[in-house]
Amino acid sequence: MTFRILCFTFILGVFIPSLTEESRAQDEQTGGLPPVLRLCDEKGNHDGKIQREELPDRLLRFFDSTDLDADGVLTWQEVDEAKARRFAELPKLDDIIGELDPETLDLLGGPQYEVGWSEVKLTDASRKRDIAFLIRYPKNREGLTAIVLLSHGGYGSSFGQYAYTDLATTYARLGFLAVSIGHRQSANEIQHRYDRPLDVSFVIDALVRTRAASLRIPGGGGEGALPMPADFKGIPDVDHIGHIGHSFGAFTSHAVGGANWSPTMGIRNFRDPRVDAIVPISPQGYHRFGGYDEGPDNNSWSEIRIPVYLICGELEGPEWRRQPFDRYPAIGDKFFTVAKGWGHNLINGDAATKRLLALNTALFFHTYLRQGDGRDRIGTLAWIDGWTLERKLESPKSNPADGIESPARE
Repeated sequence: MTFRILCFTFILGVFIPSLTEESRAQDEQTGGLPPVLRLCDEKGNHDGKIQREELPDRLLRFFDSTDLDADGVLTWQEVDEAKARRFAELPKLDDIIGELDPETLDLLGGPQYEVGWSEVKLTDASRKRDIAFLIRYPKNREGLTAIVLLSHGGYGSSFGQYAYTDLATTYARLGFLAVSIGHRQSANEIQHRYDRPLDVSFVIDALVRTRAASLRIPGGGGEGALPMPADFKGIPDVDHIGHIGHSFGAFTSHAVGGANWSPTMGIRNFRDPRVDAIVPISPQGYHRFGGYDEGPDNNSWSEIRIPVYLICGELEGPEWRRQPFDRYPAIGDKFFTVAKGWGHNLINGDAATKRLLALNTALFFHTYLRQGDGRDRIGTLAWIDGWTLERKLESPKSNPADGIESPARE
C-alpha cells in the first residue's frame, strides 16, 4: 500500500469524527459530500461546497490533496474522483476465508480456486450511462459458472465497483463468477432508483452476449459483451444469477427481485426474471425509496417469490429494516439475521463479521444457484454469539445439530 493511501486512510479513520449510526445510514442513502465535510459546510456558507477556510487545520492536508483543480473550493465531484483514484490503487483481492476444512468446503460446493480479477467499463447507449465493473473469477475453472452480482450502497459514485472486495473474492474462490457493479450518480434520488436496477439488467444482458459468444451462438459477443479474461475457462451461467447489495444496493436487490414501488420514472416493478436469489443487507422498510406497506396484500415486498437472505445490524433500527421479511410471500425460502452490536456499517465489520457474512451468503448462493443441499446450514457457519436467525421455508426440513430449530417459520 502506498504512502499516499496510508495518509488518506489515516485522515479518514482518525481525524474525521465518528458519527451516529443514523447519520451514517443517511449518508449511505443520500450521497453528496461526506458527512464530516457536510457538517463543515453547514457551519460555513452552506453552499454545498467546501472552501479551504471552512475546514479545521487537521483536515487541510486532505483538502490540498483532493482539490484537484486547485481553485480553493472542494466539490463532491472532486471528492468522488479523488476517492476513485485512491481506491483504484488498493488491492483487488481479499481472502478472508483461508483454506476451509473438508466438511465446510464440501458444504459450499468446493474446490477452492485461485482468484483473478479484471476491470471493464461499458456504456449503456440507451441511457448514455457508463458502467464500470470489477470482475473476480476462479482461474482455470471450466464449464458453466454461476454468477453473483454485487451492488454497493450510496447515491452512486465512480468507485463503487471497488466495494466489498472480501465478499467478491470469497465467491470467486468458491467457484462463482463475481461481478461488482459501479453505479454512477444520477440526477436525483428518483432517477437513481430507476438507474440502479437497469444497471443490473444491463450487465446481465452483457453476460448473455458473453455466454453466446462462448458457445458460438449467432449474435453473441461484440462491444456489448462483458469480456472475460483469458485464464477464465468457464462460461457465464446466465440461467443461475444471484444479487447481493448493501443499503441502496439492498434496494437494488429488492428491485430486481420483484418488489413493487411507488411509481419511479413511470415504473413500479423492475423485476428481472434472470435473477434467482437475492441478499439485501441493511435494506429499507416502508416510506423510503418508494417502499410502502398498506397491509399484507398491498405492500412493496409481497411479490418477491425467490429465495432471500435479509441481514441487518442490531443498531440500525432492525424493526424497520425487517419489514420486507415480514411481508415476503410463502413462496421461495426466506432467511433473516440480525447482527448483534452492529449498525449500518455491518458490511464493513471486523474479520469475524466479514467471515460470517461471506461464508453464509456463499452457502445461500450455492444452495439456490447450484442446487447445493445446505439449506439448513444457511446462517449458521462461523456463528457469532448474540446474532439471530429466522427462517420462513416453503416446507419443513431437518436442522443442523447446533440446537437451532427450523420449522417452516421460526
